[in-house]
Amino acid sequence: MTTKRLLVALATAWLSACGAGEDGRDGTSCTVQERADGTGHELVCADGTTVPLPEGPQGEPGTSCTATENGDGSRTIACEDGTSIVIRDGTDGTDGEDGSDGEDGTSCTVTDNGDGTKTVSCEDGTSVVVADGIDGEDGTSCTLTDNGNGTADLVCTDGSRVTIPLVQCRGDFFAGDFSIGGPWQREGAADVDETTPGHDGRGAGYLRPAAVCAQDTLSQTVCIGGLHERGPLVLSLWQQTDCPGCTQETAVTIGASTVPVALGAASDTWSEARLCVGEAGYGDAIAFALQSRSAPASCDGTGATPGVYFDDVALEEALPLECPAVGEVKNGDFEQRLFGWQIEESGRGLVLLELKPDGNSVLFQALDDCSEATATGLVSVPLPTTLPGAALQLRAAGMSEIDVRFNGASTGSNFTGTGSREVLTACIPDELAGNAVAVQIGLPARRSTNCTSSLPREWVVEEVRLVADPAGCP
Repeated sequence: MTTKRLLVALATAWLSACGAGEDGRDGTSCTVQERADGTGHELVCADGTTVPLPEGPQGEPGTSCTATENGDGSRTIACEDGTSIVIRDGTDGTDGEDGSDGEDGTSCTVTDNGDGTKTVSCEDGTSVVVADGIDGEDGTSCTLTDNGNGTADLVCTDGSRVTIPLVQCRGDFFAGDFSIGGPWQREGAADVDETTPGHDGRGAGYLRPAAVCAQDTLSQTVCIGGLHERGPLVLSLWQQTDCPGCTQETAVTIGASTVPVALGAASDTWSEARLCVGEAGYGDAIAFALQSRSAPASCDGTGATPGVYFDDVALEEALPLECPAVGEVKNGDFEQRLFGWQIEESGRGLVLLELKPDGNSVLFQALDDCSEATATGLVSVPLPTTLPGAALQLRAAGMSEIDVRFNGASTGSNFTGTGSREVLTACIPDELAGNAVAVQIGLPARRSTNCTSSLPREWVVEEVRLVADPAGCP
C-alpha cells in the first residue's frame, strides 16, 4: 500500500509540473452505407477509410392485423397476438367563414349613333362602337305545283327544280272540315272559306258561280292503300247551294279518271252525298277532285248561277250491303226485291216488282210517251286490266224501246225488243272504268206534249249483270 501511494503522489506532482496541453485536430466525417454486395453495412469516412460493421440479430416477425367494418361508421383492427382496437371517423371540422363580397361590376349604357352604329360606354371610362350586320341576299322565290300523284314540283326562279312528296298524303282527307285550307288544291274560282258557317262548325269549300261554270276543282291527294286492305270505302260529304231554292248537280273525279262521277244534286239546305269508291280509288296516292257535274244553262248569262259549298269530306267504311263488289251490279238479280234501286215514276208510268218462284223480275210500264218508269242502280266497273271490254248485260223481254244510261247521262244505249226473252248488251264507256257509277234502266219520258196519241210501252227485266265483251266493246 505504501508503494501505491507513492506512485500516485509522484504522478500527480509530474502532471502539475507539465501544465495544460494544445487542442487536438478535427475528426474525419463518416457515414453508414450498405455494402455493394448487399451482405451488410460499413462505416465509410471522408478520409477514405472504411470499417465493416457487424450485423445485429434479426428481429422477430411483426404481428398480422386485419380491419373490419362494423356498419356503424367504426372499424375494428384485430391482430393475431390477440390485441384489437376500435377506430371511428373523425368529426367534421366547423365551416370556414364566408369570403368577402366581390367588387361591384361596371355599369354600361348603349347609345344609338344614328348611322347604323351603337356606342357601349361604361363607368370605368371604357367604350366601344359596334355596327349592325350586313343584310343577307334575298332568297329565291319558288312555287309548289301538285302533280296529282302524291308528289309536288318545287320550281324556283334560279332555275332549280325538285320533286317532293306531299306531307298531307294520308289515309283520309286532311282538314276535310275545311277549318284550314292549306291541304286543298284550288283551281280557278274554287276556294276555301275558313270562316263561313259550314255544315258542322266553321269552314267550307266553295265553288263560286264562276267555278261552277268552268267546272273548277277543289282537290286533295289521299294515300288510301289497297282495296283488300281498306275497302270497301265510301266517299262521304255534305253539300249546299248558296242561294234559296237553287239546285246544282255535283261530281267528283277520282284518280286517273277523266270523267267526273255524279254525286247528286246540292240544294239550299245541307244534305249528305255518299259515293262508293271503285277500284280506281285505291292505291298509294289517289287524287279526289270536287266540282260541278256540268255547267248549268244559266252560265250563258240568262240567269243566276248558284255556287256550291262542300264540308266534312271523309272516307268511311261502307255500311253492310251499301256498295257492290268490284265487277258486280248491286242486287242485279232482284233477289232482295228493289233494294239498292231508286225508282222514278211520272205520269202514267209504273215500276212493279214481280215475285216468281224461278226468280224475281221488274215490270216497267209507261202508258204514253210523256210518262216515265225507270230504276237506277249501282255498278262497280273494274279497271280494264281486271275486266277488258266491260259491258252491262240485261236478260229481258219487251216490244217497245228500252234505255240504258250510265252516270246520269242524258243519252245511252237504246234497244228495241222483239217480244221474246233476249239478252241485251250495253257497252260501258271506257272513261268510267274503275268507278262505281249509277246505271239507269227503263222507259224515260220522250216528250211532254201530245201524250194521248202515243202507244204504251212495256218491258220485263229479269237480271242485270256485268260481263266482259272485248270484241263487242273494244
